[in-house]
Amino acid sequence: MKSVTAAKRFVPVRLEEIEQYLKRAFRALRPHPGPLSKGELTIDLSLSDNVVIRVFTSAHRGKESVADVGEDAIRVGLNAASGRPLKAGKLPIVQRTEGWRDNLRKRVEAEIEDYDDREGYWESRATGVPTPHGS
Repeated sequence: MKSVTAAKRFVPVRLEEIEQYLKRAFRALRPHPGPLSKGELTIDLSLSDNVVIRVFTSAHRGKESVADVGEDAIRVGLNAASGRPLKAGKLPIVQRTEGWRDNLRKRVEAEIEDYDDREGYWESRATGVPTPHGS
């Protein structure tokens, strides 16, 4: 018997929903609006004075401001507080489907774990100041 997988169903996600979710789920990281980046709005979650998790979206404010299917994905990445990405390559995405909140949480938690596992390395990359060997 073949297993049938249901296609992921697109759901409209407004910027206000993303902001509200991040404030509730990651309050300790002090979510706050980040800079506009290539036409996308950003929300920063502070890991330190030097490193943030930046959430990117092209969603805009207001209930009429919801992107259509395929026009927007929420992306999550580790950045220097100054704005410079700390990882090369494309950022992991969160598709705007029914499970977007869980997927966003998983992406943010993965970045937190990576930072926690190599805090000295990421701080050094963010500031440009080398850390002593073994830190």
